Amino acid sequence: MPFSNRLKAEDVLCRTPAAKTHLTQEHRERRLALSAERANLGLDFWNRVVWSDEVTFRSDTNGTQHVWRTAGTRYVMCPH
Repeated sequence: MPFSNRLKAEDVLCRTPAAKTHLTQEHRERRLALSAERANLGLDFWNRVVWSDEVTFRSDTNGTQHVWRTAGTRYVMCPH
């Protein structure tokens, strides 16, 4: 059975990814306020923080991107 048929049998379908929302002025102000609240929490707090960078990039010039996901999981975060 082809890979795509196995995915379809598990209700995993090819979809268009959810569009990211752009930051508004309110988003920026709330992020700045949150960072100001936490600026002086000390090393005990910051040593328990897990840091990661997330970046969106394109490796092709094709205009449409697709993702494989199950129905009803458009905005569901991955557990890892």
